[in-house]
Amino acid sequence: MTDVRLKKLLMQRSTVYKDIPTDVVEELGKLAKDMGLETKKLVGLFDKFMTVSRQSNTSVCLEDVDAFAREQAVLLSKSKAKSVFAKTEWDEMDVGKKVPDVNAMGAQKISPYVARSNALSDRIESSFESHNGCLQSVFNAELEFEGDSNGQGVSEVEILNKKCQSTYMMNTLSRRVGYLEQRILSMEEGIEKMHDCKVHSIASACQDMALFCGRICCDTEGSRLNPQSVILEGSIATSKGARVRLDLSSCSEYRIFPGQIVAVRGKNPTGFCIVAEQMLSTLPFTVDRNATTKAFSMVVASGPFTAADNLMYEPLKALIQYCEREKPEVLLLLGPFVDEDHPDIGRGLIDVTFEDIFDVKIMGQLEALHQNTDTKVILLPSVRDVHHDVAFPQGPLSVPDHPKTLGISNPSTIRYKGTVLGCSSIDWLMSSTREEISKSSGPVDRMTSLASQILSQRSYYPMYPPAENVALDVGRSNTLELVALPEILLTPSELAAFAKPTTIQSRRLDSDHSGKNLKENCEEVICINPGRLTKGSTAGTFAHVYINQKASIEESICKRCKVEIRKL
Repeated sequence: MTDVRLKKLLMQRSTVYKDIPTDVVEELGKLAKDMGLETKKLVGLFDKFMTVSRQSNTSVCLEDVDAFAREQAVLLSKSKAKSVFAKTEWDEMDVGKKVPDVNAMGAQKISPYVARSNALSDRIESSFESHNGCLQSVFNAELEFEGDSNGQGVSEVEILNKKCQSTYMMNTLSRRVGYLEQRILSMEEGIEKMHDCKVHSIASACQDMALFCGRICCDTEGSRLNPQSVILEGSIATSKGARVRLDLSSCSEYRIFPGQIVAVRGKNPTGFCIVAEQMLSTLPFTVDRNATTKAFSMVVASGPFTAADNLMYEPLKALIQYCEREKPEVLLLLGPFVDEDHPDIGRGLIDVTFEDIFDVKIMGQLEALHQNTDTKVILLPSVRDVHHDVAFPQGPLSVPDHPKTLGISNPSTIRYKGTVLGCSSIDWLMSSTREEISKSSGPVDRMTSLASQILSQRSYYPMYPPAENVALDVGRSNTLELVALPEILLTPSELAAFAKPTTIQSRRLDSDHSGKNLKENCEEVICINPGRLTKGSTAGTFAHVYINQKASIEESICKRCKVEIRKL
């Protein structure tokens, strides 16, 4: 009975577990008993392990269970050996020692906890410096960078997306309805132009093959999507907002999540259920291939920028030292900068303002970089920044008026030296991997397919309803729009860092809607997850991107870009 429940809980998590072998389920059941965990708790831990460490797997085997068991054993031994108030740590520290982190701002600590944290900062700093810039993986390792390696010739950054509105908390019901309606209508209009046919109302019976357009929903509010609970919601203009069940059993492949706007080729025999044969969720972008490009290098790092047990911001210092040595033209920093999830901030162990921490610890250290290099610093906020607006999309941070510093909205589409970059600090990969269901006829790279959903939906956050940690304000939805196809898409995440290419396909149906002769055009995009600069109290990763000038108009970004994922 336990094994049956365990398998059911796994299948609710992901379609990867649909054909999970019986011996694997039995082994997981034994592991839950040995570890003294409830079945639901073990399923959560195992799914997290598979998502982070086995992201390319399309099935589960006993080796995965063994690796999971070894990892849990290591974590258990560490938790037993570590104590926050261990006597040896208290003996090592100097409780009366002045704390340079915050006392330099004119404050006096009354808690020995912060002094204890500061006493360990020397060990933390040496840990970051020992790995500073170690190469972990490379995309296009054979490519030689043809630009200036001394950070010279910095150009202006062109912001392509619309300016984020300053007002928020106007997220009314009518605005939410209008936002969703406009997304569906945009897809309907694009599909009709691309395929030269009218979109059929989803609530009207249709015995012949037709095109339907709408938003993916779950039939039960608050529940997770599964192949049997998929609902398609039509537009008010075309379908009067009707909802019908979507039968995906005849589709050979699909990748869907709540809020996704799709076009479906299929039949609706009764008017209550669409039998889908093909899913279309991509509209062609208009790409300016004649744009002049120049070579440049760029370092991309995503916060947190300090270790979890102090507010010394040593990881940021180590990153700046790397930039002073390598001299990239651009340093792109993605928040959080003053992280709401930091233990000291969450427990109220600081007696300075959040703005002071940002000004002194972030901008103060960046000033040293400005003095030593010509590197252009771009800062993009996060919804986890306690010193900034939490509503997403976010306006730019308040940064000093400096020619080498620029604050941009979250998200933003920018152009630098002819290359278009899309960037957002929202962890889209983690959000979508929890909600997406998929079916594929062959092996698919899960991370790049998740990232490409941003491109195919033309939105930096196409999921609706949003994740619990995303305070989506549809009144600012114009900033979410992907106004141009980026050649490089930055999607920072808690998941493993990577740099991989993906293609965006535009499909055109033949005149009789048979789907036999699909014409496809492909545009290449490099998806980059730089990882987090710090992970708890340990060093994380960042990305160093090298882009060469176009040799010809048709040369794709994948042939002229090298990405290094480096350990801090």
